[in-house]
Amino acid sequence: SPKQISAELSRLTVLVQHLRLPKQSSLSRSDFILSLMKESWPMLDSVSKKHPRDFTCGEKLCRLHKHAMRECGAASYAPMMEPLTDQIVKNFSLSLLSPYLYLASICVSEFG
Repeated sequence: SPKQISAELSRLTVLVQHLRLPKQSSLSRSDFILSLMKESWPMLDSVSKKHPRDFTCGEKLCRLHKHAMRECGAASYAPMMEPLTDQIVKNFSLSLLSPYLYLASICVSEFG
């Protein structure tokens, strides 16, 4: 259900925001987050396609992307931009929900 999906998206966002890796980790924090987002992309894309007009799902999904983008930095997150911008445009054109517009503004501010 959209309510359960929103709760899981919130959990992922908290993970992205507060993740601290051990010093001996072979991955940097931004590499780990980018890997998490790439591996999660099919699920995240599916959620956006299944519930494009659900405000809470859209808000939680956009919040996750915002925090992942900011935690990784523009250069590291660049590989995600094409599929993300495609998703933002499709979802906004279907729903006209403000979270997608807000995420688009974050992309512009982060990537110019």
